[in-house]
Amino acid sequence: MSASDRAMHHEGEGFFCVILDSGTGIVRRVVVVKSSGYAGIDQSVIDALRQWKLRPRKWKQFEIHVGLSFRSRGSNQSLEPTAGRRDAHT
Repeated sequence: MSASDRAMHHEGEGFFCVILDSGTGIVRRVVVVKSSGYAGIDQSVIDALRQWKLRPRKWKQFEIHVGLSFRSRGSNQSLEPTAGRRDAHT
């Protein structure tokens, strides 16, 4: 997430489809199914998901819901990631 997104306390939820190379488990592509409403948040989620590697020959793709919000802790602001995984498609 960009510094400007953090400074403006942008929050959002998005829904992403992760397409894997089934032979290696490496992420080939991430598709934004439902945007968080902020390009910076979406790109940060895509960049993070592209680093994942799953067990080979287990899944071809899966969908994931990701929500990002800020929570106040005293005078500091912190980013709180939340993610839930839906059924994998084979």
